[in-house]
Amino acid sequence: MTSIKSNLLILECKETIRSNIQTLEKFLPDILFLECLTQGREYLEAIRSNQILRNLFCVTHSGTDYLSQKEESFNAEANLFYLKPTEKEHFVKILTKILTLNKADYFPPKFESFVIA
Repeated sequence: MTSIKSNLLILECKETIRSNIQTLEKFLPDILFLECLTQGREYLEAIRSNQILRNLFCVTHSGTDYLSQKEESFNAEANLFYLKPTEKEHFVKILTKILTLNKADYFPPKFESFVIA
């Protein structure tokens, strides 16, 4: 078993982006996971233009495997993208990879290593 220490914060999508950005500034999580279809691009734009949050490690995910979503996330400066797995074991494997990788290798992100599986 791998032990992973990480600062975790869960934000509600029902809150405004501005409100959530203020919360992120206050708590500064280690990683932010964003859904592509629920304002992910807008969050990324707000984060990357924010002096405090600019270097926040952002991972986008989606339940659909469209190249356009990957490209949009990459162009909005997400650090990684993963397709939401349907099996628990695969989900745990993906999260373990994300939480144990060297984040410095993904600043700036490279499209050839952008999608994690």
